[in-house]
Amino acid sequence: GDSNTIMLDLAKRCIGIGKSTPFVAGVAALDPYRERQDLFETLEKAGFIGVVNAPSACIDTDFFTGPGGHDIHEAKKMLGVYQDIELIKDAHDYGFFTIGIVVDEEEVKLMIEAGADAIIPHMGFTTGGINGVPEDLAPTLDEAIEKTQELCAYAKSLKPDVFVFAHGGPFNAPGPVGECFARTDVDGFWGNSAIGRIPTENAMINVISQYTDLERPPKKGR
Repeated sequence: GDSNTIMLDLAKRCIGIGKSTPFVAGVAALDPYRERQDLFETLEKAGFIGVVNAPSACIDTDFFTGPGGHDIHEAKKMLGVYQDIELIKDAHDYGFFTIGIVVDEEEVKLMIEAGADAIIPHMGFTTGGINGVPEDLAPTLDEAIEKTQELCAYAKSLKPDVFVFAHGGPFNAPGPVGECFARTDVDGFWGNSAIGRIPTENAMINVISQYTDLERPPKKGR
C-alpha cells in the first residue's frame, strides 16, 4: 500500500495528543504519488519535526549477493538504498531533524555525509512475539551488540555529536536493550515492534488467558 498516505493519516490522530512530544515521520523514499518537496511541506504543516527513512530499503542485502548474485552496490541500487540516502539529504536541507537507518559502514558514511543527525544500526527484523522473525534467522544478542557498537563507533568517529539508537533483531525487550546499553556507546533505543507489537500481543494473551481460565460453577438443572 501507500505507506506515506497511511503515515499522514495516523498523524492526524496522534499529533496534538502529546503536546510536548516531538514527532518524526517515517517516510518511504520511493513514492510515485507525490513530489518530495510537497510531502515535506505537508509534514511540516502537520507538525512533524523530523524524518526517518522508514520503511527502509537499507536492509541486509545478502539475499541478493553471493555466487551468481548481484554485486553489493548493484543490489543496494535495486533495493532503493541510495534513494533513502537522497531522502535524508533532502530532508536535512529542508530543515528537518533527520534519522538514517543503516546496516553497514558504507551506509553510515553516506548518511552522515547527507546530514543525518542520528543513525540507527539495523539488526534485522525484530524477534519475539507471535509474528517475530525466528531467532535462528536473526543475529544473537552478542552478535547484535558487537555490530551495533562497531557501527556506533564508526559513526561517532565521523561525526562526534551524532546520535546512535539501537534497533531490531534480538533487541526486543528491556533486558536485551539494557545489555546493549551496558556494552555499547549508543545514545538510546528505537523501539518499533519492541514497544508496539510485542507488548500488545503479550497483554492480549495475558488478559484473554485469564478469561479462558475462569471456571463457571455448575448450575442446578443442567
